[in-house]
Amino acid sequence: MSTAVAAVDQLVARGYQDELAQYARDYNAILAADTGTGKTLISALVIRWRMAIEAANRTELTVDTKKALPQVPLVEQQRLFLEDNTTLVIRGYTGAMGVDGWNRAAWIKEFMEADVLVMTGIANRVISAYKLTLLVAQIFLNVLNHAHWKMEQVAIIVFDEVHNCKGSSPQAQIMRNHYHTIPPEQTRPKILGLTASPIFNPKNPVKALQEIEKLTDCRVCVVRQYADELAKHTFRARAQIMDFPRTPSQFPSYIFPSLWDELHHSDMLPNCKRLMDDKTSSESVSGDWYGTLKSRYLSTEKALGPFGADIFLFVHISTALESIKDGLAPVYAGSDDPDAEKRKKVEEILEILKKHKARFSTEGETLPHGWLSPKVLALRTLLQKQDASKFRGMIFVAERQIATTLSLLIPRLGLPDIKAGPLVGHGLKICSEPTQIGMKGMSFRAQDNIVKDFRQGRLNLLIATSVAEEGLDFPLCSFVCRFDPPKTLPQYIQSRGRARQAESSFIIMLEEGPSPERGKVEMLQIGEGLAKEIYDRKMDRLEDNSLDDDATVDVDDFPEDRLLVEKTGASLTPADSISLLNNLCSLIPHDQYTRPLIPKYKIDPITFRCEVRLPSALPIPRDQLVYHSTPFSRSKRAAKRSAAFHAVKALYGLEVFDDYLLPIRRGKSDTIEDVDGKLPIDVSAIEPMMEVLVHDPWGNAWEEDAPLYFHTIDIPGRSGMAMVCAQWMRSYEGKMMAKRVMTDFRLSDGILIELDPEEKLQRLQLMDKFTKQVLRLVITRKGLTRPSSLFFVPVDPAGLPDWHAMEHAVCTPASTDWRAIEFSGSPDIL
Repeated sequence: MSTAVAAVDQLVARGYQDELAQYARDYNAILAADTGTGKTLISALVIRWRMAIEAANRTELTVDTKKALPQVPLVEQQRLFLEDNTTLVIRGYTGAMGVDGWNRAAWIKEFMEADVLVMTGIANRVISAYKLTLLVAQIFLNVLNHAHWKMEQVAIIVFDEVHNCKGSSPQAQIMRNHYHTIPPEQTRPKILGLTASPIFNPKNPVKALQEIEKLTDCRVCVVRQYADELAKHTFRARAQIMDFPRTPSQFPSYIFPSLWDELHHSDMLPNCKRLMDDKTSSESVSGDWYGTLKSRYLSTEKALGPFGADIFLFVHISTALESIKDGLAPVYAGSDDPDAEKRKKVEEILEILKKHKARFSTEGETLPHGWLSPKVLALRTLLQKQDASKFRGMIFVAERQIATTLSLLIPRLGLPDIKAGPLVGHGLKICSEPTQIGMKGMSFRAQDNIVKDFRQGRLNLLIATSVAEEGLDFPLCSFVCRFDPPKTLPQYIQSRGRARQAESSFIIMLEEGPSPERGKVEMLQIGEGLAKEIYDRKMDRLEDNSLDDDATVDVDDFPEDRLLVEKTGASLTPADSISLLNNLCSLIPHDQYTRPLIPKYKIDPITFRCEVRLPSALPIPRDQLVYHSTPFSRSKRAAKRSAAFHAVKALYGLEVFDDYLLPIRRGKSDTIEDVDGKLPIDVSAIEPMMEVLVHDPWGNAWEEDAPLYFHTIDIPGRSGMAMVCAQWMRSYEGKMMAKRVMTDFRLSDGILIELDPEEKLQRLQLMDKFTKQVLRLVITRKGLTRPSSLFFVPVDPAGLPDWHAMEHAVCTPASTDWRAIEFSGSPDIL
């Protein structure tokens, strides 16, 4: 053993962990071991060993985490562990850090800042430590694609959940496009794969294992020598089947009409569909919006019962209508409402929702049995049997809206000690408020908050989709329930592995009687044993040195279009082209009232040929905005990728992308043409300040014949406010921020204030002083000198401007002497 290796501090490891670590030192290895084996600790052992080996080479070490998990919680979890168990400088990266928008200079700066990242300098700079970087797989792939970092600079790549390294996943693209393109005789990074899920395909398990070994250039290894010790220190929950009766076709005791019945039979849902279709034409809104909603409603009704289905519908329609309302055009006095018909339909749907709103409160009496599905009643029975004092559990469901809706049902099931929260993926649209997600996805921050609450005990039940099946470590979890049965062997094993406590429960809920789901579960249990036998046979060959050592992979084994920039080494495949186009379009300037511009795709349903049309705001010729895929693609997804790939290739030729395949961002000093390719107009002779006529939306109340209109402002929980101006405005309902909380408000129709000319001037001066005093106290202490056009005034009990209150506020002398202040409700206290 070399001196450098001997000098590495030893982590405390058990025999089976050392055995797996030794396999990883001897080979490129995929370590297959159950959850709880300590695979992260094993990876730390291998990384520290590799660090010592590479000491003379001063090479960076890279750990790559997988994309399919909630990136922020998982990256942070692994970063903290490695930071505690190694002497390396650890840095974690996730999409939430905005790395997709980083340019090359930002990445170089990130790599080179010695106070945060310590690594070999570009100009042969000598350093004394190493950098360990935690990257989500997609981020690492982007770094390699844009040649910010070379694969030859990497000493070791650790793929967590390596069973996902297949198809067009980021892990597979890293290996296919960057690892296997390095000739075998040249230096390649060491590969370490970690998985708790057998690499198993029931149709051809041996071939599936061979394919992933070939792609990752690895050999699958399992514990052999210390198998007894492994069994002693790890716990595997035994699967239990919980049968529940078949869901009835009708629920006669539920309230009629249900929310669905009323919206459906009054033709409101088709109206809502038309409103959604009018709101946007992007692909994020499906053309079959109503069909998708109905399908989700019916699946939720079958899983949770009619009450749960109506809650889902209420949340989804409410959030959709709020989005529609925000997109309606503002209405000005004296002008027609261009969205009058839409506004009317929105109000009609909102009235129906208000009739049902009280029933859906999360606080209230325990729900009647007849409002719930047999499946939910069986789940309630399971939860009632748990010891609430130390309960910590997870429920896995198949659909996002069932997870979020079930978390809203739990408080009404008569389980006062259960505090539940949802954990779902991001999806096309995200929401930060768990109670309003519906079919939307969850933001990074919302995911992180839910995970923290569960770890710290503020929640003791997570209701999650597959996003929580892999990677996240909850040592106190003692109860796992598959509300929807697993469909694959990784789902079966990974969800079972969340039950970490000894004597934990792993329960699979199945409908009574024979069913395809029941047969699937039985096949998965058989498949787990078969996969173990295949692993054992592999290990026998490994120990006998009889494995085929020809690990060379021909790049032609992975046929795919590829754009390679010889000058820099940057590369691109169709799989990465869509995100690159989106990144380009995101750089087009827009204000908060304008939707971001995106590429628009149109696919022929017969030939699967896709057309992508780029936004006309891009600074390229108008005849270069449309591109097509190759005809007869394998799928719509492949056609869309092909179209985006051809677009990026053309834009690279037009110098929209640089040699690192990044959008070219010109500074102000670099701009010699405008977006239309014309020379900018010389404006140096124009005065910096010019007097122009500007329309005052409030009117000029100080003109002699100008009217004064009084508009009350109604905010829930507050009263006595109004605004006065010279412009009549019609009533308006909307939302505003009050004390950092979004709240509703309503502006009433204007009422004419009758004043004689002399009295009007006095009242205007009073309102002007009062308004400026309020603005000075609440918003800004800068002096406001010009006459106001809009006045904020208090309202008296008769619903008119409270002139007396304004006079008192304006005329009462202010003082800095607090000794005169009494606490008896004195009006001097503001």
